[in-house]
Amino acid sequence: MSLLAGLIHRTGSQPEHQQSEASTSTLSSRAKLVLAPAPITTELRRTTWTVTRNGKPICSMVGVPTTHTEAVAAARWRWPDADILEVQ
Repeated sequence: MSLLAGLIHRTGSQPEHQQSEASTSTLSSRAKLVLAPAPITTELRRTTWTVTRNGKPICSMVGVPTTHTEAVAAARWRWPDADILEVQ
């Protein structure tokens, strides 16, 4: 069995030219779920956050824009006693 045939067999999907109307409507409803926009938050998103432990800065997190809440969760995943320095 080829790699493509195995993938089609496992996912239960068919090539586009062989899809029925029912499977097309299922695909479009799945696409709506996948393409739905993320909820809009008013919380500030930044690309750089300073991680502190015991009140002392230990590193900077740099990456995709995240909220303070997301940054705290990411820092505490690595250091349970970490906090994020708030710089205005």
